Amino acid sequence: LYSLGERALYSSVKFGRARGIMDDSMRYGHNKRVYVEGRGLVDPTCFLLEKDTSVKLEKGATIGSRIAKRFSEHFGAGFQNSFLLRIAWKLAQNLVASSANLPLASTFSSKNFRVSSISTKVLIVGGGLAGLGAALSLNECGVDCVVVDAHNDFGGRTRYATYPFLNGVTYSDFIKETVKNLTIRGVRTLSGVFCGVYEEGAGVILGHDVVYKCSFEKIIFATGSRSVVPLLTGNDLPGVISCDYALTLAHHDALKGKALLYSEDPWADVVEQILARKEGLEITKVHPTEVKAILGKNEVQGVLLNNGKRLRVNHFIYCTKRQPSFELPSQAGVEYSYQRGILMANIFDDGSTRVKNVWIAGSATGLFELESSFYHGRAVGYALAENKEEAKKFLEKLKKRNLVVTQQKAQEEAFVCFCEDIRVSDLFKALKTGFSTPEKAKRFTGWGTGACQGKLCVYNGLFVLCREGKCFPYTQRLPVEPLPFGALIGVDEVE
Repeated sequence: LYSLGERALYSSVKFGRARGIMDDSMRYGHNKRVYVEGRGLVDPTCFLLEKDTSVKLEKGATIGSRIAKRFSEHFGAGFQNSFLLRIAWKLAQNLVASSANLPLASTFSSKNFRVSSISTKVLIVGGGLAGLGAALSLNECGVDCVVVDAHNDFGGRTRYATYPFLNGVTYSDFIKETVKNLTIRGVRTLSGVFCGVYEEGAGVILGHDVVYKCSFEKIIFATGSRSVVPLLTGNDLPGVISCDYALTLAHHDALKGKALLYSEDPWADVVEQILARKEGLEITKVHPTEVKAILGKNEVQGVLLNNGKRLRVNHFIYCTKRQPSFELPSQAGVEYSYQRGILMANIFDDGSTRVKNVWIAGSATGLFELESSFYHGRAVGYALAENKEEAKKFLEKLKKRNLVVTQQKAQEEAFVCFCEDIRVSDLFKALKTGFSTPEKAKRFTGWGTGACQGKLCVYNGLFVLCREGKCFPYTQRLPVEPLPFGALIGVDEVE
């Protein structure tokens, strides 16, 4: 779509604002709005256009969302708790139902899926550097393992990047060769979304047209990390994209024009080097302390700097402090603490946790830089296989993160929750009202209750709520991805 000069847009629930895709590692119901002839409604982040392919973008908003836009801007956080609204509940319910930004149709047919069972000694969730590194170590030690990743092409969110330790070999070639070698050695790889641990040693993987019910003795979460949208005014405009998504678009020559790189994490240096080599793309790199606001009406048109200068750009690429993808480990019982603006897993260096048979590898720990993910994955694999000598060799190569306090500011007009149109000012009101914990603020404002279930907004919400002390992520619910009806029947009976 980017190559055609189009953005897959949708209307926000509360204010009817134009929104675009920020990060292709996310799959939300409200993004499944693009109709492709012969394929129906599909996720616009997951396909490439072929010649003579007909694409229709859904435009505009429903009558209900237009009405909601007129009135809801005058209501602050917590308005849903008012006595008047409780009396008029049925009318409000109909209004919300008509304005909700739900998918028109599911991309997964609940009546045509098939069920398959798998069992393994170790299940590795995540096919990036850490996951594949762990699989290599386990395989060398003769331990049976299965690697599952949400994408058809393994490599994780940074699969279009380059890494110094590869010594000139492209990352994509390295991944292909690694997966090929693992397959030859008998390691099974699956494409699908791991939806969580339901009983001890039982879980569900949602594939394209199949549901895998799996049993395992131990599990390694190598779910990686992601950059988080900065809390700037205008941070929801189409054209605001993550550095990982920018690499994907640039790989397909679909990122053109002028772009501003919002640089807070060391990973931004790698991103800048890659994007600078792309023809037709002009990159300007800035520090968070330099930016005041993102400018534009229905898309990014520029950036306002703190010195009063305005820069005209088409894309705002954010590379903020990377946060671990903690949903699955947290749901499995692993504790995370919020320190200096970063969520960090309470684990041992070898990846083991206080939860029996649960391990974490790579940047999903929140403790290591991206470039150390492969080495940590190797160490975790050896440690799990009880090869302490080999594990120690790789642990010595790790580069721990420099935990410097973030330089970002939380601007009141910035959006925290994009699914439910919750601003920073709404969370400030929750704090002022006395709802200072994540769970209470979530219920008061609606933060984290939308289609993504907090995957995008939990980090920034914690940044606002935890500025004066420590607090912990709110509880994670299963499944992390919608499952076909009846898919969980007998999941705990898999041998």
